[in-house]
Amino acid sequence: ALTIAAVALVEKADASGKENATALPGAAEIKVYSDPMVQGGFKAAVTGVVRQVAGELAMAARLRVLADHISRRIDEELRPVVGPAATDIAATIKKAMTQAAIGSRRSGRQPDEIIRVTETPTGRGRFSILPTAVQHNVPAWALFGMFFIVVPLAGSLIKERSSGTFSRILTMPVSPLVLIAGKMAAYTLVCMAQFALVVVIGKTVLPFLGTDVLRMGPSIGAVVGVAFASALAATAYGVMLGTVARSYEQAATLGPISVVIAAALGGIMVPVFAMPKVLRMISAFSPLAWSHGAFLELFLRGGSLIDVWRQLVWLFLFFCVNLGVAWAVFRRRGR
Repeated sequence: ALTIAAVALVEKADASGKENATALPGAAEIKVYSDPMVQGGFKAAVTGVVRQVAGELAMAARLRVLADHISRRIDEELRPVVGPAATDIAATIKKAMTQAAIGSRRSGRQPDEIIRVTETPTGRGRFSILPTAVQHNVPAWALFGMFFIVVPLAGSLIKERSSGTFSRILTMPVSPLVLIAGKMAAYTLVCMAQFALVVVIGKTVLPFLGTDVLRMGPSIGAVVGVAFASALAATAYGVMLGTVARSYEQAATLGPISVVIAAALGGIMVPVFAMPKVLRMISAFSPLAWSHGAFLELFLRGGSLIDVWRQLVWLFLFFCVNLGVAWAVFRRRGR
């Protein structure tokens, strides 16, 4: 009978429109700040836990307010009938509802939103966006294709050397470095054309297939600069391979294998965060990891060339080391 009376009091209060048994102040807000480069699965797991805890607290808070309201109304309505015993009845009901509030934190029910959880990616200035699969894969596969330029470049050098064409070219009154620079310039332009083509596909073709449009950040000049540095690193590696290898078969075998390994370790095929600790440490030595990390810095964090100077320095050192090895082997062979 007491339970029926309590329910009737709540229904009466709701029907009157003058009282709301679960009225609370405006919704509080919990902001979860995350690095835009954090992978989506990990971020979703953390945010989900925060939402679950917030929902449990919201449910418990509503039930506590409801318990206070019901106990107060019971005391007011039943006191004229049962006298001081109304206070004990109200206290018993309040205690039961408070225990229910504690138990509701494990129920998994979704209460009305009184604690709002929002995700806020961090970035430089006002530019901050959530990462997408397109932003990860477009630069990844563009770099993969750019570094595969080593096969035709190395093959061209070996063919010219074996046929005697390169020896005849050396008779021209120019430095051998100028000749090598000219060949590198041509293949660098090919790499840049490949990168531009992949970017165009990411912006125009992929959206028709249901993906997001590629967003490249506010500094397009920095993106071009990183692409150019990556192209120089790829062509320098091709020159080194074409100089060291003694046959086309050697270059055709070593080139693709080394590029695939560097891509796998550099996060092109498998995200670096999913690798074991040892492989994550090794990935720091992959030139594709330097380039890909620089692109993600520009795409997701809204960085500039200043923010990716470390990756650019490593790419430049890779460029210089490969040319140095190629020049040393060239001088040692005397041609």
